[in-house]
Amino acid sequence: MGVIIIGDYKPICFTYYDPNYYQGIADYYSHEKYRVFVYKCNNCNNCDAYKRKRCVMLNKSGYRCPHCEIENNESFDGSLIRKYREKYGDIEDALKPLDFVCRIADCVYIGIPYYVCKNTTYYNNFVGERIIKETFFTPEFIVELIKDTSCEFLDGDIASYRDKLVIKFCDQLKRFMPDMYKSVYEIYPCIESIVAKVDYTGEKAKLISLLPGKVKLSTDTFEWDGNALHGKGKQLSYDWKLGDEEVFIIPNENTVVTICDNSTVTEETEFEE
Repeated sequence: MGVIIIGDYKPICFTYYDPNYYQGIADYYSHEKYRVFVYKCNNCNNCDAYKRKRCVMLNKSGYRCPHCEIENNESFDGSLIRKYREKYGDIEDALKPLDFVCRIADCVYIGIPYYVCKNTTYYNNFVGERIIKETFFTPEFIVELIKDTSCEFLDGDIASYRDKLVIKFCDQLKRFMPDMYKSVYEIYPCIESIVAKVDYTGEKAKLISLLPGKVKLSTDTFEWDGNALHGKGKQLSYDWKLGDEEVFIIPNENTVVTICDNSTVTEETEFEE
């Protein structure tokens, strides 16, 4: 592994919270402050997540990256967002949350929290809830991670949750880190049978990041052709008195649907947290 060069902190993403967006939903939102967030990184050129326009700092669960910091500000002054947008508008919503296995400089995001690992000797090797030091991300560690039986204190729901994480981890390892997957397969061929169990049906994802196929919008199933959703009118609303009329829905970049077919999932699929 080459020398990691730590540079100055570079602004990589700007987001904000505007309470006016929620007015009409609940009165208390109108009494909240405007908030702005500028994500800065000192090692983005060595981060596979950044190269794919992702950042673990944007994940909802509050992960922390050792190479990133957040400048935040808040005010009741409505001009706060405008002032920050004038300075950082070119990186507004530039990055998305990280949802796949990848290297983050000298660390690796694995997507499995340390508290569901039975072997506590690895706890000190984590630098965040789901981020481990790359030097400890070895084929041997991976084999122990995926072979690990659920902790005795975990109930059935949590054990099932862990199993799903492990299956997804193995599938992502094969797709995003093929060399590491090959090394794991050489000492633990059973990983192939774990990958075969992957199932993304029922999970939510950005529609435009899926291949054509059947998806579910709300409680109804539609056909996605890559440009529009289409189905029968009766699927939308009984109040409109539609029946067998063909209906097309043009999605925007934020339209979220439920996955019905694993074949629609690709490396670019953006899952909802």
